Amino acid sequence: MEHRTGDWNEWSRHVIEELKRLNICLVDLEKKVTRIELSLSKDIVALKIKSGIWGAIGGLVPVCAAIIIAVVVMFVQRLSGGV
Repeated sequence: MEHRTGDWNEWSRHVIEELKRLNICLVDLEKKVTRIELSLSKDIVALKIKSGIWGAIGGLVPVCAAIIIAVVVMFVQRLSGGV
């Protein structure tokens, strides 16, 4: 009986070793994805907070402008002897 290169026992060892290697790569990728997800979620929270603050400031600008205008109008009316 002649020796065949590439018989199943040899190939099965290669397949098993390759599966082990791929499993290690997959575990590493899962860890990296988890780290990226955590980093992104922290960034998203920070952006939500910043956008909320800027939204509040943006909402205060017209309110402050309206208050200033109302105060100025009342002051001018008092100076001119109005109501």
